[in-house]
Amino acid sequence: MGIATLIAVFGAIGANYWVNLFPPQGLKIADLANGVYSDTLFIPANYAFAIWGLIYCGLIGFGFYQLGLSEQRHGSVLKARPWLILACLLQTLWVYTFVQQQLLVSTLLMVGLLGAIVRCYQLAEVGRRRMSRRDRLFLQHPWSLYLAWISVATIVNVSITLNEYGWDGFGLPQSLWTVVMMVVAALLGVVMVRQRRDWLYVMVVVWALLTLALRYIGIFAIASSGLLLVCALLGLLCVGYVGGRFRQSA
Repeated sequence: MGIATLIAVFGAIGANYWVNLFPPQGLKIADLANGVYSDTLFIPANYAFAIWGLIYCGLIGFGFYQLGLSEQRHGSVLKARPWLILACLLQTLWVYTFVQQQLLVSTLLMVGLLGAIVRCYQLAEVGRRRMSRRDRLFLQHPWSLYLAWISVATIVNVSITLNEYGWDGFGLPQSLWTVVMMVVAALLGVVMVRQRRDWLYVMVVVWALLTLALRYIGIFAIASSGLLLVCALLGLLCVGYVGGRFRQSA
């Protein structure tokens, strides 16, 4: 299972690179986001997606680190491996269907991907189990990064799908719905702080909201709301840190 997990991680990374290098219809994910689906406002700036570098580094780190773990000490974490393999498969299928503009299928795959990562996150016992700093780095932090970004990506995918299928948002302006979705993303961050003390999850949400606000700096409602939510989340983290909420013994 350990080798299969590592192969799945590299397979997903390779598939993502290949599809973006040689897109089936000639359009990369960035091309779709900035062109075909640009009228959907809940899409962060291009540079926001650089976070995939951190996510992939985290997954590769987990992939190698889990090879040397024992069932007795890390049994719960090792149970996450089949779910990670499933997540890698779903992510690969998502990339392919999204660039093929099969939005409904890609949305269903994204929801499935989110569910698989949630299960990994639970099995890693993020915020619930004390670990050494090295174990947290390789066994918990990768799931915080992955789950946070896929949570945001799911909202993006659903937004694009609804928009492309002609949903008018009950007649309300799209900028208002974008603000609502930003608030939802921020609330997810609040929940993760309160229930899991997961500061890393919140930082990913902050990154997504900040890049979204900067991309639409000319739209007052989105820019101002995004910056206010970023300040609120950072303030929450500062209060938690000062109160010792995020301090874990090695």
